[in-house]
Amino acid sequence: MKILGNNKHFDLIFSLILLGLLLIVAFPSLYNPPISDYWPTMFYPFHSFEALPGPTWIHVLNIDPCEQMRYQPLSRIFYYILHSIFGSNYFMYNFFNLIFYYISMLLLYKFSLRFSENRPLCSFTVVLTTFLFSHFDLVLWSCHMYILIGLITFLLGFICYIDFLKTRNNKFLLFAALLFLAGMWCYEAFVLWPFAILILSSIKNLKKEIKNRQPGSFVSNFILLGTVYSTYIATFIYTRSIGTYETPIYKYSALLKISNFLLGGLTVLFNTFYNTIILNTFPPLAFPLQIKENLYLKGPLIKYFQTHNNSEAIFYVGAAFGLALLTCIFILFKKKYREELKVIFLFLFLMLTTPFITFSLRMVDNAYLYCITEFRYQFIPNIFLILLITYIISKVLKLSDKALKTLYKFSIPIIILNIICILIVAGIYRRQLAPLRIMFASISAGIKSGLINEDHKVYIDNNLPDYMPALCWNIEMGERYVKEGNYKWLFSKNELINFTENPDNSYWIIDKESFTVIIKTEDNLNKSVNKIYEDKEDQYRELALYYIEQEDLAKAEKYVNILQEINPYNMGNKMAKRALELKMFSLNN
Repeated sequence: MKILGNNKHFDLIFSLILLGLLLIVAFPSLYNPPISDYWPTMFYPFHSFEALPGPTWIHVLNIDPCEQMRYQPLSRIFYYILHSIFGSNYFMYNFFNLIFYYISMLLLYKFSLRFSENRPLCSFTVVLTTFLFSHFDLVLWSCHMYILIGLITFLLGFICYIDFLKTRNNKFLLFAALLFLAGMWCYEAFVLWPFAILILSSIKNLKKEIKNRQPGSFVSNFILLGTVYSTYIATFIYTRSIGTYETPIYKYSALLKISNFLLGGLTVLFNTFYNTIILNTFPPLAFPLQIKENLYLKGPLIKYFQTHNNSEAIFYVGAAFGLALLTCIFILFKKKYREELKVIFLFLFLMLTTPFITFSLRMVDNAYLYCITEFRYQFIPNIFLILLITYIISKVLKLSDKALKTLYKFSIPIIILNIICILIVAGIYRRQLAPLRIMFASISAGIKSGLINEDHKVYIDNNLPDYMPALCWNIEMGERYVKEGNYKWLFSKNELINFTENPDNSYWIIDKESFTVIIKTEDNLNKSVNKIYEDKEDQYRELALYYIEQEDLAKAEKYVNILQEINPYNMGNKMAKRALELKMFSLNN
């Protein structure tokens, strides 16, 4: 297809159109306050780590309050920097998250051009990728900025490595190594990606002819991989020696089981078939979404799996899809698409290894359904499937301009349908987070005007999350990992002097109906407002079972009683009550 104007003009126009579309769809969500997971995984640790020996930022490298087994030391540093600079101005968290998402899409376009070379096709497929509903949650909820930054660094690293192959200039090899390390430090699921250079270095049209005195790709690859992984392991040992946490919840032996990797691999294949292909083509299949502490993909098929606990079907479908994939590869091999298969293997490797690492580790607690319902887990498979399809269209099928125009026409309804679903999700966030938005605006205005100060402190009731929708607080993680207070941790150290944990020392409190700052009076303190239990049942049940296992029966009974109040006929709630009775009986005898 002939393009009017030069490539730079086309790229500029594409980048501006993409930015405009993103702002139209996502800009209203920039005003969303932080969602449930921020407090236990970031804001509270930022402040609580100040009591630990050594610089706070060193301990931020170790943040992992849930399993204490993950290794993504840079994942919270970005938020710590933003929190140190902007404090409670959460608009800036969302703004930078959107910018990083936009940059990742531009780099995806540049990376795609290295293989497909058709600018109109690559630009169109990147627009499609940008607005796939099944991962757009990353934009609407900025808690996972580290995934975007990790992707950016790796794409830049691969581009640098390709430049090294074309020029044999060792500075590009150094840049690639540093960028790979940064990406792995952002997100441990990228840990296998550096091995993609073994595929890249075998693709003929990416390589410069090597002279006799120049080292071959084998030596260069050995040096790069050796440097990257030795540094990665060394920093892992160092950060784990700091002592941020006393003991991990899981032992490595529990994670590194062959069965976990086998089941994780089959779950990845099912996820690719269902979420990455079917759901992206017709996203309404994911509705109604499941609202708990976060939003989850659901729909009739997931509901069936949840109701019948039929994980075997997931594995069978995954195995069948894997067999179909191998058959397609075999057909291409027989037709002598040898060089094309190398690029296809590259995209498949990048597409499948990231969820493989994540899903396999999740198998330690049999989280099959969690893996296929989590929005953020769809991001990497989505983008590399689209790149794979783009490459096959341009280099294997070699569709004509007329056929491409037809493809665009049929794809436009898919983009529109995905955007409609995105807007529905954005609406859920706005409604659920409205109380937080009102409360933070009221508190910030009070601090700014001087009405809230050291002498007239504000008190946020520890039970305030009970009066807010589910997305406003992660009940399970908040109970287990936030040892003091709740929403005040969004504010900077200088602002925290205006808060108190003792209602007797406060002048202001938060109204549990309007969520604005009001004067503390007896009437306001004792005002009767109904708690919100909707969409919180699963979290209460998880807490009840956790405390039963820990033999903290007082807390377990508290949450079992809440479950009985919500729905005494629910089978899971009945099982939690029975588990508590058995534990009490065994301890008493």
